[in-house]
Amino acid sequence: MAESEEIQKLNSEINRLKEELILLKEERDLRVSKDDFESLKKNYLEKNEEYTYLLEKSILQNKKLLETQVKIEENQKRFQMFSDSSFEALFLSEKGKFLDANKSALEIFGFTFEEAKKLIATDIIAEEYRELVMKNYLSDYRESYEVVALKHNGEKFFAEVRGKSFDFEGREIRISAFRDISDRKKVEIELKKQNIEYLALNEEYVNQNKELYRHEKEARENKIRFETLANATIEAVILSVDGFITEFNVSALNLFEYTHQEFENILITEIISPEYRETVINNFFINNTEPYEVTCKKKSGELFYAIVKEQITEINGVQTRISTFRDITETKIAQINLEKQNLNYLKLNEEYAIKNIELHRALRKAEESELLKSAFLSNMSHEIRTPMNGIIGFIEMLKDDDITPELQKNYIDIIGKSSKQLLSIVNDILDISKIETGQVKLNLSKVNVNEIIRNLYIEFESSSTELDLHFSVFISREDLDCVIISDEQKLYQILNNLLSNAFKFTHIGGIEFGYFFSEEFLEFFVKDSGIGIDESIKDKIFEQFIQGDVSYTRSKGGTGLGLSIAKAFSELLGGNIKFESEKNSGTTFFVKIPIFNSFSDEINVIKKIEKNSNLDWSNYTFLIVEDNYTNYYFLHELLRKSKVKILYAKTGSEAILIFNENKNINLILMDVKLQDISGYDVTAAIRKINKTIPIIAQTAFAMTGDNKIALEKGCSDYISKPINKEELISKINKHLDI
Repeated sequence: MAESEEIQKLNSEINRLKEELILLKEERDLRVSKDDFESLKKNYLEKNEEYTYLLEKSILQNKKLLETQVKIEENQKRFQMFSDSSFEALFLSEKGKFLDANKSALEIFGFTFEEAKKLIATDIIAEEYRELVMKNYLSDYRESYEVVALKHNGEKFFAEVRGKSFDFEGREIRISAFRDISDRKKVEIELKKQNIEYLALNEEYVNQNKELYRHEKEARENKIRFETLANATIEAVILSVDGFITEFNVSALNLFEYTHQEFENILITEIISPEYRETVINNFFINNTEPYEVTCKKKSGELFYAIVKEQITEINGVQTRISTFRDITETKIAQINLEKQNLNYLKLNEEYAIKNIELHRALRKAEESELLKSAFLSNMSHEIRTPMNGIIGFIEMLKDDDITPELQKNYIDIIGKSSKQLLSIVNDILDISKIETGQVKLNLSKVNVNEIIRNLYIEFESSSTELDLHFSVFISREDLDCVIISDEQKLYQILNNLLSNAFKFTHIGGIEFGYFFSEEFLEFFVKDSGIGIDESIKDKIFEQFIQGDVSYTRSKGGTGLGLSIAKAFSELLGGNIKFESEKNSGTTFFVKIPIFNSFSDEINVIKKIEKNSNLDWSNYTFLIVEDNYTNYYFLHELLRKSKVKILYAKTGSEAILIFNENKNINLILMDVKLQDISGYDVTAAIRKINKTIPIIAQTAFAMTGDNKIALEKGCSDYISKPINKEELISKINKHLDI
């Protein structure tokens, strides 16, 4: 500008001199001398030469200025293309005031360039983060950190910030990069709920740019800006011409793991995995500027996911492609894991739905079971109180002085029947408890099936007479004693429960039971002409507390556990139970159990001891160990007529003492449960002294398998309470070898 003004002044001076020369010439013609004219002429020529020199100098300087302006515009264009191709928002600031911003910054924050230049750094930061930002700004903090940024419309978003200050011609300039991490923060929040790490899906960079200078300063400043911007961003920025890489930033070398020499002039497709090379080439030819995803390849061959953003521009007259690569591997892995997790959740939802259905079914079944149990407990109260009423009532009536012998016998019979009924109820409850807890065990031995059938017939014959029912037995092999290996007690109870049910629900017609052969099995049957089983409960008939006719059952008595016990015992014996029934026409139950052995005429059958009122054990001494005096007194009275000498011990310690002091004791009746120590412990102590003396264990537990336990503990035999007189005498005779 100064040179142009100087030229104008020179032109004015030359024109003035020309006018003066003309005037002088005219004056010379009129009055001046020749010497004066020559002097003026010389002065004019000197001025004209000076003018010509300045004019040439001005032309050269204008040409240099034009070349400088072209270079500035090219550098500006090159810098602007690099800046606008970044995903990050870039800001240049001096003393906190924005000097410049890239295209991404304006798009992300929603400001125009003129609006951005009026802002200071904290204007785009949420209030709670401004102190942190100013602290990092003033301290030239260069590590990445997170803030909440503000858009022009007031909308907040999470951003990752990284800045760097540098000296430019004596001025402290700071470049700041802002990356929008809102998506990543949303993913992180979701990951906290599901204990999965989600990475940010979309990241935007926000950086501040340096203030742009004009003319000569702008050329050097733009070069510094380009180098700073390219190396400050974590994105890989690559320039390519005709597919060959020409320029790149440090992040590109770090991302792809190449050296500067290795990376230069290689085809850009070499850093793309084979399956995506065609995609990159197609986008190149159609000049696609929209971001797209590819799989890239490092020098080592390692693949990673990347998102690519490209732009076409001319640099120094050459069409150049600027490609920005952002590594999104963590984001893609998070997406893949999320998709897998979603599939797992769908699968879990299906499983939970199925489980919910099953739980609803189980709940309904539990509610039904609870109702049945309530009904069962109510029925048990009735069933237990009924025989107890008979027992207690007729015991009180036996106290009357004027009672006749005949009435006395009737009362005693009723008390006996009521006691057996009560014992049956207790046994059912105990059996079902052991079945539910899995404590039922088999006690296998030789079993005479025909004897069981005959005994059951004798037991129920009186009931058939009372009810006026036809009662018959079918025995397949009467000529032989049918001997099998099984659990006699459980087999007897199965058939006893089925016969009890038949007599309860049959009031006209008859009942038949027996067995027949079926290959390696015996198949027992109990057939009645009773009320039958309703179709609605056939599939539940073996469940606990289920009865075919509750009102009728209550009128006849029963726990509703008989069929459940029969089914459990049948399966425990290796067999099964089934039935055929028609309403009002009768029911037939079939029990199939394995034989385990062939038939034999030889069998050791426990002999039934006939009543013998002339027992003479006067030469024997028995020790009764019993902590309940009533039970002792019962045994004492039961044995009184045998004239046996009886010693009594109430505790285990007392029993050991008495045994040590009396060497003539021939037999011990040992209560298993004593107040101080167990009857089994007493037995062990006595066995240390005497290995052969008969010890008969007696217990009120009466569980299946107790007899086996008693033998294992050192007892000679076992009898359960309530004690049967004939059974006790039989066992005593057996062990006294009488």
